[in-house]
Amino acid sequence: MQRTMERVQTFADPALASVERLRHDKGKNGSISPEVWQRVIDEEMSLVAEGLRGDVTTSFDFIYSGNSLRAADGESFMDIAQKGVDYFYNKSQHDERYTFAYERACHEQAEAVLAQRLANGEIDAQTILTISPYPEEAAQKYGDAFMQSIGYHPKRSAALLRAIEKTDVGIRMHSRVVENSDLRRWNDTCFEGSIKSSDEALARQLYYAEPAHNVLDKIENRYAPIKDNDSMENVWDFLQNQKELSQHYFSEIEKLSNSSLGGNELKEALNTLRYNFWSAIRLRNDAEHHQYLNGTAPGTVMEQAGKEMLSRREVFVSCGMNVVPVNRMNQAQMQQELFGQGIRSCVSCPFCKKTVTARFSAAQRTIECLNKKCGAKVNSSGKRIDQSKDKKMNKSFADFVLEIFMSLY
Repeated sequence: MQRTMERVQTFADPALASVERLRHDKGKNGSISPEVWQRVIDEEMSLVAEGLRGDVTTSFDFIYSGNSLRAADGESFMDIAQKGVDYFYNKSQHDERYTFAYERACHEQAEAVLAQRLANGEIDAQTILTISPYPEEAAQKYGDAFMQSIGYHPKRSAALLRAIEKTDVGIRMHSRVVENSDLRRWNDTCFEGSIKSSDEALARQLYYAEPAHNVLDKIENRYAPIKDNDSMENVWDFLQNQKELSQHYFSEIEKLSNSSLGGNELKEALNTLRYNFWSAIRLRNDAEHHQYLNGTAPGTVMEQAGKEMLSRREVFVSCGMNVVPVNRMNQAQMQQELFGQGIRSCVSCPFCKKTVTARFSAAQRTIECLNKKCGAKVNSSGKRIDQSKDKKMNKSFADFVLEIFMSLY
């Protein structure tokens, strides 16, 4: 797989891409263009939408120009797909559990090639459909804690239907979330029993001579027939209508782009903001008649909603990201949750990559992996204090605690 350092170094962390994109455009041109803002809005709103429960369908246009499909800000669709490949390739080199995510990114890159061919007339179809089932094989192998830490929601087990639709100016990319994914049902619904794995499903595109929304509705109804009392409201439409909350959210993102924050500090601030926004949308969407703190200042709504959802241990996972607002406030809460637990089984250790028994010491404020081949022991600062000769690089408390904390849910 061809990779370039330029692509790897540009917005290398997907969690920071929105802020870095704004900073890059302002640094290069002196201001942020409407096209770049639209790209940031599209990606952030899609991230939040896919983290919500219910009927979620998003659609984004790519224009065919200069023999290439391009997003709103002019970036090539192929380059976008390549960044996903590069990101998960790098992750897999340090942690083999990411290999399945790298392979999935390669499939998405192959879809980008098909999109290009559809746009330039090489493929005689109106819609190309890809079924991306929940990765059951990886979940069984690596456990729910790891899957959740990299952006999957095991309790929802959601599949993603991706439909590439030809338009007069390029293609429209549709994504629909379908909960309770089951590979055997997808096999019966779409593949006549001919596939044996999630990977095979990703490699088997379906071609249609009809609009994407017809295809998506038809496939979803075959997979999970719609009942008369099912709500048909699209969560994406609801999200788009929350103007005050979204305007405040993007105003805060712009403030972060103008700040001097970087690295983990920036990620913590941005993820706290995302978590609060998602929490406010989620609570308002779930509330009767969508009445949740209506009439209250959006900043106050988001802050209060974030605290409420955090107290309920609600998790926000979407688009390959686990958005956890790890900051000074809830680091103390996490430490209180973790230390004093005693001996716990079924804990995911980020060092040996195994599901292990671990010792949580309240007196020493340490966490110790009891796998004899590992023995990693860290203090509350995230520093390894065991005697292993093969110590890996120290992690921040936030990085280390995330996977362990998720395994306790």
